[in-house]
Amino acid sequence: MSYEWGKVGLESKVANLIQHSNQVDIHKPYAELWMGTHPNAPSKLKNGELLSSILTKDILGEKVFEKFEKKLPFLLKILSIKKALSIQAHPDK
Repeated sequence: MSYEWGKVGLESKVANLIQHSNQVDIHKPYAELWMGTHPNAPSKLKNGELLSSILTKDILGEKVFEKFEKKLPFLLKILSIKKALSIQAHPDK
């Protein structure tokens, strides 16, 4: 995701991580990279499959799999910021 507070171009860790599969605009800020099974931006494997397609009891553990099925119980976000941000928590989401 691109927000004004993200580092610009390849100065951004996010841009560095995505440059192998996406073209990076050296003038654009790259602030966030989401990894998970969130329906608005599900992660895909290198072959194009959704991450959720490989999540099993063996990977997640039986208790997590029983509660969340093929969904991760978290959304990993990598931030690459150029200025300090306030802390945000969304415990109900």
